[in-house]
Amino acid sequence: LSLPLAELLPRLGGHHVHQDRLDESSAGHRRVSHPELLLEVSSVNLDTEEVHSMGVEATEDIFIYVRQGTVMALIDGMDRHLLHQGDAVDIGQASKVEITAQASSRLIVCRGDHRVIR
Repeated sequence: LSLPLAELLPRLGGHHVHQDRLDESSAGHRRVSHPELLLEVSSVNLDTEEVHSMGVEATEDIFIYVRQGTVMALIDGMDRHLLHQGDAVDIGQASKVEITAQASSRLIVCRGDHRVIR
């Protein structure tokens, strides 16, 4: 074959692109990554005092990035982390994560199986 790899892959179905946008106006949790992607990326928009709760699988890692606002991340009911705009936290080996907005907040939450990602 005389085709470069970048031209060959789309013809074989190798490139899969899913485009979305982070919608500031929609409340709650919305997945923005492709459903078959091994890493789930979600946009989470919370009003003041609203709580977003997540059960976490034993092999799953969670990454939270605060785009706007301030939140309190409570890990397994014991470990608290106050996060402000621009802060991030990477959570491994937890069973439950609760995020409570201290002010109107916009987050990116990534979830993935650390057995596959690493």
